[in-house]
Amino acid sequence: MSLFKLIGIFLFFTQLVFSQVVELKLNVLPNNIIETKVESENEILIDIVNANKEVMDTFKKRGQKFPSVMKQHTEMNILTESFLEDKFGNLPIKTVITNNETFYINNGKKIKIEDDSNRLKNLEMKMLQDKNGSIKILRIVSNTLKEQEKNTITKMMEQLYKLPLSNQEFKIGDSFTEKTPMQMPIEGMIIDMVQHTKYTLTKIESGKAYFDVAVSFDMNFSEKQLELNLEMNGYGLGELVYDINKQLDISNNLTTHLNAIMDAKIFKMDMKMTSKSMTRKYMKIKKL
Repeated sequence: MSLFKLIGIFLFFTQLVFSQVVELKLNVLPNNIIETKVESENEILIDIVNANKEVMDTFKKRGQKFPSVMKQHTEMNILTESFLEDKFGNLPIKTVITNNETFYINNGKKIKIEDDSNRLKNLEMKMLQDKNGSIKILRIVSNTLKEQEKNTITKMMEQLYKLPLSNQEFKIGDSFTEKTPMQMPIEGMIIDMVQHTKYTLTKIESGKAYFDVAVSFDMNFSEKQLELNLEMNGYGLGELVYDINKQLDISNNLTTHLNAIMDAKIFKMDMKMTSKSMTRKYMKIKKL
């Protein structure tokens, strides 16, 4: 497994007036077309602080120096179309990733990686939102992903669509903490992750609600063939901006600090990463 693949998985998991009250709803509204553009910038500092000579010699031959700074830029365009609710209040939704571009800059060198994120281009998801706002993935259509990968994405997305803040009422100073356990098989590995996220409403201004976000997480996964085990833990601080009228989180900034220990049959290394990400959604809602 390459270092870029490892970081990609991490990023993937990675992938919300005291008298005023805001009700946070993240449900998709009927009969709409929503165009979303998500931009993400990540900067990761990798420092190998404990590894055997064989591993360090391999890195040296490849011209890899530590500490290493890697920057990732991602742009994603998403088209979401909702239809009429049925008599039970279920809402059919179709989402298509119309464009997805990712590249890395490592020690000044631009590296384009055709990883799982790039292969998501043109992926189509057909979903059903029930009257309570819960999302079920009915089908994934993709010419680039295998069935196992589609099943993995389905499990991941359904867990991510469990919206902890949905239909919660907040006033200034209120906090809400959510524990999110996740377990997913990816390429022979079992990834176990537990994330705790605390949201605190700091202000309501111009139709927008601003939340401080504090995240802590633990992750573990293993690969049997390579006898590889990776343990990660870390924390992050940031801000989420919620548009009350559009019922959408339109901005999310997060700085994450991560410690990792990688154990394999031929080496052991420690890694320290700092990731600074900014995500923006530019929404245009049109009536059908």
